Formats: sequence, C-alpha cells, structure tokens
Amino acid sequence: ADGSLYYLAIGASSVFRVQFPTEPSQAPVITSQPSNQTVTQGQSATFQIAADGAGRLTYQWQRNGVAISGANSPSYTLTNATLADNGAKFRCLVSNDFSNTVSNEATLTVNTAPLITTQPSDQTVLQGESATFQVAATGSPTPGYQWRRNGVNISGANSPTYTLLNATLADNGARFRCVVSNTVNTVTSIEATLTVNAPPNIVQHPSNQSVKEGQPATFVISVIGSALTFQWQRNGANIPGADAAMYNIPTTVLSDNGATFRCVVTNPFGSATSNQASLTVSSAEPVPVLLTEQNSDLAIALDSVSRMSGPFPLNTFFNFSTDRRTRVLLFAIDTNLQPGENASAFTARVEDSLQVIHPVTVEFAGSLPGFDWLTQLVIRLPDGLPSNTEVLVSITLRGQTSNKVRLHIQ
Repeated sequence: ADGSLYYLAIGASSVFRVQFPTEPSQAPVITSQPSNQTVTQGQSATFQIAADGAGRLTYQWQRNGVAISGANSPSYTLTNATLADNGAKFRCLVSNDFSNTVSNEATLTVNTAPLITTQPSDQTVLQGESATFQVAATGSPTPGYQWRRNGVNISGANSPTYTLLNATLADNGARFRCVVSNTVNTVTSIEATLTVNAPPNIVQHPSNQSVKEGQPATFVISVIGSALTFQWQRNGANIPGADAAMYNIPTTVLSDNGATFRCVVTNPFGSATSNQASLTVSSAEPVPVLLTEQNSDLAIALDSVSRMSGPFPLNTFFNFSTDRRTRVLLFAIDTNLQPGENASAFTARVEDSLQVIHPVTVEFAGSLPGFDWLTQLVIRLPDGLPSNTEVLVSITLRGQTSNKVRLHIQ
C-alpha cells in the first residue's frame, strides 16, 4: 500500500521490505539568472539564461507570465522596444525529461525622450489677478521641468504648471515657455504670451504751454494700457475730434489765453483723467518800453514846452493850451505805429501814491526826427493829482502795456 517491495523469507516467520537507494534530483539547474535591462525606445533588449541538467534541456521564455511564441533558446531579444514595453517582466522556464525550473524575473525599462503633448497657451488677466501656464509631457525617466520668462529661467518653476501671482502692467507682453528634459533628450515648448489688462495709467500729464499769438500750442499725454480711447477737453467741455494722445491748436488767438485743457482716457477696464494744463497766449505785438534813467525807474521826461526836466508843476504858464495844465514829454521804444494810427492809438494812466488810478490823454505821438526807432509821447498831467508827490506812468498800445516809470510832481 505504501509502494514498497516486501518479501517473506522461507523458514522464517518475518516479512522483509526491499529498500532502493534514492536517486539525486534530475530537474534543470539555472546557473545564470536573467538580469534587468534598460534601453532607449527603439533599441533592442536581450535577456539571457544559463542552465545545467540531465538530458536535453528546453527553454520557454515568458512575458508577464505568458509564454512568448518562438522564444525557445537560452536568450530572448525584444527588438524595437516601445513605451508599452516599459515595466514588462521576463522569465524563462527550463525543462528536461525529468522536471522543469523557472528563472527569476527580469524587468525591462524603456527610456523615451520627452514628448510635449499639451503646449502652454496665451493668457489674458486683469491687473492683480494670477496667470497660470501649463504643459503636459510624456517620457521615461519621468522628465523634469524648467519654466522660462523672456528666455530667462524662473527660479523654482520646476513643475508642469507655473503660476504668476498678482500680475502687473510690467508683466504685460511677457513670454513664457517650458524646457522639458530627461536623460534621453531635452525639448522646449512653444512660447505663450501674457496679456495684462488694466484701467489706463497716465504716466505723463499734459504740461502748461506759453506761446505768442498765432503760434501753435500742443498738449501731449502718455498712457500705459490697452484698447485706449482719448477725449480732450477745453475748460471741462469735450473738444470734437480731439481723440488722440496729442492735441494741437495750429494757430492760437488771444481769446485762447487762460484756457485749460485735460484728457480723459478710457478703455474697457476703466478710465483716468489727466491733470489740467493751462494755455498762456501773449500778443505778438512788442511791449512798449518807456525810457528811464540808467539803473532807475525814473522817467526820462521833459516839460513839453520849456524842455526842462522834473520835478513838474501841475500847472504852468509855459504851454500852448488854455488850461495851463503841464504837459510832459516821454520817450518810448517798440511803439511802431501802423499806417493810419496816431496818438489816439495810445492810452495812458497815472497811479498816485495812494494807488489811485488817473486816466491820462496822450496828446501827441510821433518819432523823433533822425531817430525813427524812438517815439515821443506828450501826456497831459491829470486833474486831481496831489502836489509834492511821485506818480507812476504807463502807456498801452494795441493791448500791450509798458513798464511803469516814475515822475516827480511839485
């Protein structure tokens, strides 16, 4: 019942068992196990085994526990390895007439160059918001990432996603790309551009302008922002057609004097209004100048009849009028009279010590013979002036008022 051979010896009353010596194991012995293999995609991977054993040995390679058709030699070569082969496990079943033995498993690692499957895309955000750029890539070993801004590496930006926090106008137009690399190769993504939208930011306001009548006046504004529209205003009212960053008045007139100008700048995200700029327009006419003694405001003046210098009495017998009021002769430059003009083109005034203004009549105006550039002006001292005082005299011609000169009154 136990499979042993028993016999009964004649003449004995005992049963004996025949014992045969046990033969050594005849199963194949693997003397060299297959080893792990690492190749680059497209290369071949070879696994090898060595075995001893009685009789004829046969081999059957397996992949992930499944027999590989035709893989019946001590070595197995996988040609043109692909990413799908990465991590596959290979072993060999060695058999003879008595038994079989299975080798250790060997793992295949297939390294592949990085392949960018999703490129970063352009981003548009409002000022103060965050902007996120993303890239997706395959590759073995797992690739590393390095983001760049305008071609310069961004410190610490080493993941498939890069986020810029609190975007400012300085970030507008910045370009971002990612360098993806492993031991096989390095690839670079396309560039993605960041657009930062914000209300207009005026960096240069229009400045005050001073021009002569007839000259142009130009006001300029400098603004940072996108999709900008401009509207210039004069004294707070819109100027039709003034819708650029510069506003120009080709020919100014005296009525423009004192006008204020500003610009309202708008985009889809808000608006901003510039500071006001003032326009000063002065007459193109020269300003008449009454002559004075050197380094003084004391007028060069004479009695119009006696040709005596001051102090001047308020009344005199030496004149050709019936009112006996003193006439004073003054001298001026930059008073060229236009054809048809005479003394009536001038007005004059006297300011007394109490700052009371007295209108004065200019009775004569004409050039000094031999000195066409010099004008003689005869004024009548006004009624109501106090005696023993000093007064200030000025003249006005075509809207231009001269300097004030001093006269002594007796």
